[in-house]
Amino acid sequence: MNYDWTAASPGGGTPGGGTPGGGIPVGGATTNAPVSFKSKTLRLKKGKVSFRLACTSATACKGKARLRTRATKPKTLASKSLTIAGGKTKTITFKLSNKARKSVRKKSTKVTLEVDLGSGGKATKNLKLKR
Repeated sequence: MNYDWTAASPGGGTPGGGTPGGGIPVGGATTNAPVSFKSKTLRLKKGKVSFRLACTSATACKGKARLRTRATKPKTLASKSLTIAGGKTKTITFKLSNKARKSVRKKSTKVTLEVDLGSGGKATKNLKLKR
């Protein structure tokens, strides 16, 4: 028998603590990117979802934003390229496809908002998408 292996922690997180299930902390935001999420909840109106995002660096923040479901197998609902001037706040609007709208038929759906700035870092926030 080979006894050189170590058991993975339950939920796939880091052994000895960390975040449950690994990845994003429950209910919070992780960030190593110079952006700040200004929206606390998201609302779906006429097939569109808007949120406010601030660039906290002196230079412009360029990257991609993604809206994904928080499920065992997350689905990308929408994505959009973004450019925000340094020190400014901008409203980013996603347009959801018919297929994405059908997957968020419930009154409230748990989603993850991801902002990837490439070499500038990545920021994520767990939110609720309300109809």
